[in-house]
Amino acid sequence: MQKLKKEVFSNGGFLPIALDPYFITGFADGESSFMIKVAKNKEYVFNYAILALFQVQIHKKDRGLLELIQAYFKGVGKIYEEGNAVKYVVSSVEEVKIIINHFDKYPLITQKQADLELFKMAFKLILNKEHLTREGIKKIISIRASMNLGLTDSLKIAFPNIIPVLRPTIKSKIPNPYWVTGFTSFFFNDKKVREVGLELSIPIHTSSGIAICALNPGFLKANLFSDPFIKKAIKQFSTMVKASTNNPLSLVVWGKNLTSTVGMGRFTKQVRNMIELPPYQKSVILGLILSDGWLRFPSKTSKNVNLGLKQSLAHSDYIWFVFSILSHYCDNLPLYRLGKRGEKSHWGIEIVTRALPCFTELHSIFYVDGVKIIPYNIYDILTPVALAQLIMGDGSVQRHGLIICTDYYKLIDVIRLMNVLIIRYRFECTLRFHTPTQPRIYIKEGSMPLLRQIVKPHMCPSMLYKIKL
Repeated sequence: MQKLKKEVFSNGGFLPIALDPYFITGFADGESSFMIKVAKNKEYVFNYAILALFQVQIHKKDRGLLELIQAYFKGVGKIYEEGNAVKYVVSSVEEVKIIINHFDKYPLITQKQADLELFKMAFKLILNKEHLTREGIKKIISIRASMNLGLTDSLKIAFPNIIPVLRPTIKSKIPNPYWVTGFTSFFFNDKKVREVGLELSIPIHTSSGIAICALNPGFLKANLFSDPFIKKAIKQFSTMVKASTNNPLSLVVWGKNLTSTVGMGRFTKQVRNMIELPPYQKSVILGLILSDGWLRFPSKTSKNVNLGLKQSLAHSDYIWFVFSILSHYCDNLPLYRLGKRGEKSHWGIEIVTRALPCFTELHSIFYVDGVKIIPYNIYDILTPVALAQLIMGDGSVQRHGLIICTDYYKLIDVIRLMNVLIIRYRFECTLRFHTPTQPRIYIKEGSMPLLRQIVKPHMCPSMLYKIKL
């Protein structure tokens, strides 16, 4: 069995990958099966072998996701490939207990929960060795008759007088946003993986992404979400964000009520030209471009650029924080990508926006002959919001103070940026060199209280460690 590499590249270190428990449950609600296999076998008492197993089957190109799930369950079970499919199967008694324990803590909410309740009834009989008796086999067959697709034709013939047990009634509410993340993942099988060079792309959807998309009525019309249960899930999560928009006559600050355009398809030229950036969103974008973000033409014939940002999985919360702000400009949800650096494999998560004229305008001030620079009007555009994005992207916390890793800029650009930090924000700054050609800005410890006061309100909670909070 191929072991999962439980490490991802993250700014000079390697960190463990972990899936949220409710993601596992949501994915299982959509893709898993709880099975009681009854097969003829002369080596067993009464010529029938009984096996309880948990199984997830998806396309083999998604094997990496099953490896992550297997890792979540501490490596139990095995992964098999059959043709174009790959299966994750857990069948030993002790390992099935681990699976059951998970779903006892993080329950399923679809009719799959009814299958699980029946599965547990049969599994208990197996634990008590009742599957080795004639009456025990009949009890298990009665349970199996109410599970999944019921009994096979051969079992109906072999056990003609079996009365199915009563199937449990399930009434549950969505317990956690990550359930939606996992459950909706399996609806994207046709797009789930595409190879780009050495990278493997897997769309993954989190709580913030789903909640934002739920605000957009056009998104519900997409074939991806034609399923009634998904519509119900999205409707439930829409209530999380409706409170601020209940009154249609309320005055709203420009940019506060922008909804996601994920899944709405290609925009016309007229629509693209109408899109402008509100001050807050523009400041976020400016800060992203100053740090780890990029502006690129999607193809040689493209007239407009799109904005991109990629981070390690350790910073996935930050990516979803940014996506919650910029989803109005995105056609797709963030993608998990599996890439390689030399012999090392690493997971990352990436946002890429639509190609829009409003981004092309920014490209003209940030790029000269294809090289990113610090714009000459940096004093005007480095707002507190933009500075917060710069710190979250390029900030490196030190024992005393903070370093902004401006390695890819020329010295004259870094000096231009540092002067703004000194003059506009009154920070005590000096230059430091990572290498002779990689200048960095060091903000002294004495300026850290002022820096925290300015940027903290605009930072993602998971990135506050960069300012020692």
